[in-house]
Amino acid sequence: MHPRSAQALRPLHSYRSVSTTPRGAPVAAPSDLRATLASLAPGTELREGLERILRGRTGALIVVGHDRQIDALSTGGFALDVPFTATGLRELAKMDGAI
Repeated sequence: MHPRSAQALRPLHSYRSVSTTPRGAPVAAPSDLRATLASLAPGTELREGLERILRGRTGALIVVGHDRQIDALSTGGFALDVPFTATGLRELAKMDGAI
């Protein structure tokens, strides 16, 4: 797995908030934004998985990380306790449509 892969992603609650939007939503620190963008850089497993979804024209709703707010919005589903792969992301998007 590429060093800047999805493994490096952290739960939403672990990101530092340095300011808020006019509506009060937290804004991530610049270093957190850079880390997130690095996880989406060409050559990473996450980027390859997203490109596979686009090429397959299936689309998907993907939420990376979770906190209490995300848990309150989502229901059902199951835990995925497997190593992340681009192919696995594509297959799951094809079957479910929401990850």
